[in-house]
Amino acid sequence: MNNSLFFCIILLSVTSTLQAANNAGKTIVAKGYVNAEIDQNIRNLTRRSPIFTEDIVKTGASSAAQLRMIDGGLLSISSDSQLAINHYDFNESSKEGRVAMTLLKGGLRTVTGALNKATNNYKMQTPVASIGVRGTHYQVQLLDDDLYLATWQGIIDIDVLAGSEKMHFSLGPTLAYKFAIVRADGRVEFLLTVPAVFSDGYGNDLLANLPLVANPLHFKSGKDNLLVNNEPFNSIAIDSKGSQTFVSNELQTATWAIDTGMERSGEVLFSQIEQYSVISSNGEISNLAMSMNINFNSARVTDSQLSFNDNTGEWFAAMDGVFDQGLLDLQVNFASHNDKLANGKVSGYFINEGYSILGNFTLSEILQPEVNAGGSFLLSQIR
Repeated sequence: MNNSLFFCIILLSVTSTLQAANNAGKTIVAKGYVNAEIDQNIRNLTRRSPIFTEDIVKTGASSAAQLRMIDGGLLSISSDSQLAINHYDFNESSKEGRVAMTLLKGGLRTVTGALNKATNNYKMQTPVASIGVRGTHYQVQLLDDDLYLATWQGIIDIDVLAGSEKMHFSLGPTLAYKFAIVRADGRVEFLLTVPAVFSDGYGNDLLANLPLVANPLHFKSGKDNLLVNNEPFNSIAIDSKGSQTFVSNELQTATWAIDTGMERSGEVLFSQIEQYSVISSNGEISNLAMSMNINFNSARVTDSQLSFNDNTGEWFAAMDGVFDQGLLDLQVNFASHNDKLANGKVSGYFINEGYSILGNFTLSEILQPEVNAGGSFLLSQIR
């Protein structure tokens, strides 16, 4: 057979298969060996690659993938993992649909999207247990046939499938336990501390305590390679030795190393916004400005401000604080949205040998907390 004709037949077969499947999301980041398999057709995943129902997403050793799903949910898949997207249906108009996925191998962390209101429209299946959610941010890992569970926000409901006794229980920060292990034989162990398998920074407080911001699909980006209206961005190559991964439904996704041993002195102004991904409950944002005055001799942050506009007016925050071991502990002293008082949180850490700050923030009106804004930023010293 002519090689060109053979290639066309294969291409038509793959195209037909993908057209028959429904779009489920897009690839935000693919590091190392990452592919998707559907009906024995294998394709490599890169930035912007689509994800379909019936896909099995696979990551190799020292690899990872981050996916943005059609309902705004975010999946961060660890190395040596396999995740089957059985169903991922979402109607933007009615906000209804169904999610069914199966973790076959490895682990993942996810912040659920719009399809998180009831346990019957979202299921994560594993070999030993089935997981339903109630608006949540959780993490799972299969290790030696045991299932490790951590719930950072919201509640997950677990039905144990292994063993003779089909146990049901729930985990969450507002419940008695938020960590557990389901053993391969069906036994359940509840834990008061984070399992060692999750000691890689996934539960870091920089994200774990941040509330979800309304309208997660409305984004404004300062750079073309960031997330804009649910489009993915490129992560930046910065020394990632000892890095931690920070992921959330409303925040920029990236991997950087915290600089704990930086050698800097004097007083320096950080005011150049390199990147940002910010959303507001009142639509797109504009005119983002930020500055932090850093005194490296006294380890203090002084005269710091943040401001931007959304469709209804200006957000403003003034903060100060201290830093230690590369982590910034900031206090919001005053915040407002138009003429209404607000409060918020700002967290961050030094990267790039102490010349940049990677951070997150959330702001909300005091009398109307549903009016809120938040996101992430990369702020640098002007050199």
